[in-house]
Amino acid sequence: MPGFGQGFGNGLLPQPLVFAKIIVSGLINYASGGNGSFSPVNCAIASIFDEGANVNGTAGTCCQDEYSYQAHYNQLLFHLNSLILMNELCNRVLNGFVVANTVDHFDVYIVRAIVSQHQVKKMSMKVAKWYNNKDIRIEEMPTPKPGSFEMLVKVIACGICGSDIVEWYRLPRAPLVPGHEIGAEVVEVGESVKKFKPGDRVFIAPKVPCMQCDYCRREQYPLCSAIKERLPGGFAQYVLVTPALIENGAYHLPNNITYDQSTFIEPLACVVRAQRLAGLQEGQTVLILGSGMSGLLHVKLAVANNCRVIATDINTMRLERARSLGAQLVINAADGNFEERLLEENQGPADAVILCTSALTAIDQAWKCLDQGGAIVFFAVPDPDKTVTIPINELWTREIRILTSYYCGPPDIIEAIKLLESGAVKVDGLITHRLPLEYIQTGFRLVEDGRESIKVIIQPNL
Repeated sequence: MPGFGQGFGNGLLPQPLVFAKIIVSGLINYASGGNGSFSPVNCAIASIFDEGANVNGTAGTCCQDEYSYQAHYNQLLFHLNSLILMNELCNRVLNGFVVANTVDHFDVYIVRAIVSQHQVKKMSMKVAKWYNNKDIRIEEMPTPKPGSFEMLVKVIACGICGSDIVEWYRLPRAPLVPGHEIGAEVVEVGESVKKFKPGDRVFIAPKVPCMQCDYCRREQYPLCSAIKERLPGGFAQYVLVTPALIENGAYHLPNNITYDQSTFIEPLACVVRAQRLAGLQEGQTVLILGSGMSGLLHVKLAVANNCRVIATDINTMRLERARSLGAQLVINAADGNFEERLLEENQGPADAVILCTSALTAIDQAWKCLDQGGAIVFFAVPDPDKTVTIPINELWTREIRILTSYYCGPPDIIEAIKLLESGAVKVDGLITHRLPLEYIQTGFRLVEDGRESIKVIIQPNL
């Protein structure tokens, strides 16, 4: 039998293949004490070609003698020129094909480290499949293989967005793998992908506009009718990134933006767009109704832009958080004299109101607290079965603008990255929970309840 590292040709093979051959030869040599004798590990390796070998590592019909095993060993070395076989070999080792009775001869964890270092991935991955907010299942799916113009990323962090828990919005597409606030590492790229390489740290937008239609030319990117491709859900260990997303929706992360911070890029970009639509300018007053994660991002951005900020909520913890972030006035929305207090302490109504809650009472308060010529932005909306009454006659004479803000566009994402990179908007203090994928049901409960959490981040590969 060849010794460790022998028989590998001229040494010009790609590095992963060299390591694969070292692993195999090392397995055989190590398990046999250097003399090539028959062992359970030998059978585990040979069984890649022999369905007769069983999971206990004992011989199948073709491994009953040294001669037949030698033939399988030679066949194994020959087929190791294929990356597919390398993946299969490592997958069997990592999935426990080398079982307890061989551990004395071989440390599986050493192979795990080598395989991880050289990005040999398991053939399956874990995902969180959402059926409804009370039914989220951890399931196994095949790990995608990128095509020539695609790339595979390993999800390091993915935030739970407030929209993820809105059942009326998600149920028509259920079951699905949700998650669109992604920070990831590139692990494999197709041969035609030049923009990224393995090891790159990236943010991937959940969907991208075509940049060519009339809507895109008017910078109304969320309305682009050409959007067909969406990012596969980020509550998964790996995500396949399509050519369209690579071209217009994938961004290198600056060195000083962490993976956890990158989960704020998409929501902050949405906040950037909403405040721009409102026409909010330095020195103006903005009333933010609802101080959850989105509302607090609005507080941070408005403070960074030197606006006067009034924040409301019914949760005292969130109100204190808004105050600590720079809100000059915080008011409990459950107070009976809400409007009177705001008008008195602010010495007048707000120039803009941003609704970050779906509560109908908050919508009623918004009409009464907005100055003439101002704008109301629906950043969140009530359930479809709820009726919103608009005092249109009054708003008509006051020239109030009623706006909705649903998503963001590429310029907003670029601006959000700059805000995080420069430190103009700091987000670490908003993170309250970091959970592994297996605890995603707990994460959804925390976000849905809202009393103890602000930003909940899922780490699928923890």
